[in-house]
Amino acid sequence: MWMRIGVIVIVLLTIWPSGLAAQGDPDPEATYADVPYVANGDYKQKVDVYLPADAQELLPVVLLVHGNGYTKWDMAPLAGHFLHQGYAAVAVEYRNPFPQIGQDMFCALAWVHSRGAEYGLDNRRIVVLGHSMGGFGAALLGIIDDPADLDVFMTGCDHRLPGEDRLHGVILYAAGGIDSSYPTYDAATQAQIEALITDQIDGSEPPFLLIHGLDDLRVRPESSIRVALRLQRVDISVWLVLLPDVGHFFTNPASAAGQQAIDAVDAFLEILWETEVADLDPTETG
Repeated sequence: MWMRIGVIVIVLLTIWPSGLAAQGDPDPEATYADVPYVANGDYKQKVDVYLPADAQELLPVVLLVHGNGYTKWDMAPLAGHFLHQGYAAVAVEYRNPFPQIGQDMFCALAWVHSRGAEYGLDNRRIVVLGHSMGGFGAALLGIIDDPADLDVFMTGCDHRLPGEDRLHGVILYAAGGIDSSYPTYDAATQAQIEALITDQIDGSEPPFLLIHGLDDLRVRPESSIRVALRLQRVDISVWLVLLPDVGHFFTNPASAAGQQAIDAVDAFLEILWETEVADLDPTETG
């Protein structure tokens, strides 16, 4: 069932047909493993870069951000799926809690912009996909653009962010912490985070896809709904996908819930890349 609210599409996936989900190697080896995005940084400030074996040109990039208590290696099944689709994948390890998670998210994104071409990554086409706490980090990348806040998040980073076109899409899997919903932080930190995000949703954000299980007992699905509505109010293109009978974990594209989620992701990316490719200047070298 599809229901449109402004630019939001709410999809209840009991009847969503599974398409090409779960294709690709479920446990791929990283093409480049443990690449630091901060020189002499923390052991967690590293990425794994995944490229298709036959890659001949710079590829669109999906940044993969794991949930709290997991590691970048847990995103390998998703990386395998995106490799099969012809994309590059970059799995990000990060420090927690706030604001370190924001500092690491922005520095990893800056690393792709400044060094990504050396690793086969097209910095003109970057999307981030984050699960749970990683979804919170991904949301920060898509929403925060105030120069003062960016200065805080870029503290200690060796790379620079471009002034615009930093990110071209945001995919949130059961994102925690974006609407006073993640239990790790105290009330004062939660209030600070919610104000930070709410105050900066201003219509400059890239397209968003939010996916949430309706039976999620860790992070309320209402959190994704509220953020989607906030984005809708400023005319951002938003897809909100609600999965009946699904809890907090659906990152494995081979699972039943994961197949439904990845089908929505594939559809979102197909539309997004077509738009981005149409807008690219063929004489631009990136």
